[in-house]
Amino acid sequence: MTKGNPGRLLVVDDNKVNRLLLGRSLEQQGHSIDMAENGRQALDMMRAKPFDLVLLDIEMPEMNGYQLLE
Repeated sequence: MTKGNPGRLLVVDDNKVNRLLLGRSLEQQGHSIDMAENGRQALDMMRAKPFDLVLLDIEMPEMNGYQLLE
């Protein structure tokens, strides 16, 4: 992903409003966005397809951001 080239991004946040606001903003910039509401869901999505960038909340239920990074 370079400047001017859209990327495939994953937004991970348990707060729905945060996910939607960030996702919409990134889509307006031309990126392809997928969203997950927790670390477990994000991990499943990351196993299914590659992402150029993951924007990750740290404090989430079930599996927090640090656990996902491990």
